[in-house]
Amino acid sequence: MKEKSKKQKERGKLVSFFLEIWKERPHKCINCKKWLGNEPLSYMFDHLLEKSKYPELKYEELNICILCLECHDNKTRGFVSETIKKLIEIVKNQFNIL
Repeated sequence: MKEKSKKQKERGKLVSFFLEIWKERPHKCINCKKWLGNEPLSYMFDHLLEKSKYPELKYEELNICILCLECHDNKTRGFVSETIKKLIEIVKNQFNIL
């Protein structure tokens, strides 16, 4: 039997992390309040501070928000709402990031 690759293990860990967040939080977009249903999809989970720039915050629950596709897309393209800006500031303050 083949051993899972490091990449597959990491993906599995991230999926498990997201599923725990899904169980704990309301299934609605934190930004526009749209109901997201009962089944989590990968796009619904967003790192407020990007994991590429802040890998140490990859598995910090405070750094994850649940977004609908439209709000996630807007944030990714740089159109960050006031709600999300406030959440980013909370994360930065919590982890002493300037």
